[in-house]
Amino acid sequence: MERQIKLLVLVFSLLITRFLFADDIKVENKEFNEKNDEFRYEIKANYPELKGMSNEAAQVKINSYIEYFITQSIKDFKNEMKDWQIPDELDFNSSFEFNYGVDNLNNDVFSIRIENFSYYAGAAHPNTYLSSMNFNLTNGEFINFSQLFRPVSDYLQYISDFCVFDLKRHGRENEIEFDDEWLNTGAGPVEENFKNYNITGVGLIITFNNYQVGPYVIGQQEVLIPYEKITNIVNLDGVLKPFLN
Repeated sequence: MERQIKLLVLVFSLLITRFLFADDIKVENKEFNEKNDEFRYEIKANYPELKGMSNEAAQVKINSYIEYFITQSIKDFKNEMKDWQIPDELDFNSSFEFNYGVDNLNNDVFSIRIENFSYYAGAAHPNTYLSSMNFNLTNGEFINFSQLFRPVSDYLQYISDFCVFDLKRHGRENEIEFDDEWLNTGAGPVEENFKNYNITGVGLIITFNNYQVGPYVIGQQEVLIPYEKITNIVNLDGVLKPFLN
């Protein structure tokens, strides 16, 4: 629970209308709101848009990627609502919300977290799902996790071992009991398990969404991997080199 609170504080403390950074790059807040009485749902989305980049082509590429992700997610939710039956006795609607936090906009890296909260009226509980995005500001390209490391370094096994160890330590300190099989599957040495990562000034943050490493009750889990712990496996020709100094 303590770790979930820290994550939420980090994300929502970073959610403001505008961020100002070096080189006059700005992160401006975009909004989308919709209410549908026929299918009984409400949508509220806040998401970032970069402004002021000297490389306009890269700026367009990044903004288009984020915009597509948001609009496609909203489209999928609206399609699901057409078939979702809300019991007549319920006097509230389904809801779908996006908020975001900026983890880094420095050293040619733009790193964000987009938090999706959804509740399907009549369901047992709401769900929160985090999606991480990291972009190279020099070319606007999405940075895949594998690009951060030397291919022959067996980085997946190293990151997996670090995360499993840290999650177990956190579990012991906070009376969270992890199922070993569940944990080793959700944080095992598979690229997909680490798709929600963020590049920060102090290290990589790996986020495990609900149900990935344990039941819903334990919530999202995160692991901070300081850069000094991964210097031997980092790709020194990649985007992380400036963060190692």
